[in-house]
Amino acid sequence: KDLHARLEPDLTVVAGDIIEGAVASVYEPEENDSPFIEHDLRVAARELNTLGGGILLDGNHDVRLHKRLGLSQDPISTRGLKGLTFAEQMYAQGLSREWKWVFENNTNHGLYLGSGEARTLIRHGDHQFRMGAKHVAAAMLDRSPHCNHVFGHFHRTQLFYKTSLGRTHWALSLGTFQKNRA
Repeated sequence: KDLHARLEPDLTVVAGDIIEGAVASVYEPEENDSPFIEHDLRVAARELNTLGGGILLDGNHDVRLHKRLGLSQDPISTRGLKGLTFAEQMYAQGLSREWKWVFENNTNHGLYLGSGEARTLIRHGDHQFRMGAKHVAAAMLDRSPHCNHVFGHFHRTQLFYKTSLGRTHWALSLGTFQKNRA
């Protein structure tokens, strides 16, 4: 939050996995994970609101909520939820309407910013093609070499760039942050 305030960005983009959603995961929750998705949503809304507004992309952790609502009648995890979509849930828990949504799918690959050599695709990346064991940022440029890329999902920070025929493009894989237990 402090770094964000010092940088004063023109646009803030959150590249998915806005909540942990551990209770709706196929994996066993950790000891300190909340048994209520409502808690994750409320904390995320509060923290995002401190940044003002911007664009949110949904990630695979956020999609857990959709799966849970569709597949479970478990009152322990769904208590306090309002709405049928992740965005509706976030707004119901206090997220400012200054935050707008971009949802990735097979036809919408994320958010494109800029043009020409500066064109950059920002995406969470769980809908993208398999990368294999290769350096994920390098693999992204191999598959799509004509724009820059920022993506999450892989939980590791990597930067790769490639110059060819006088043009340089780069790809940045975002790491993860410590979970907020507040």
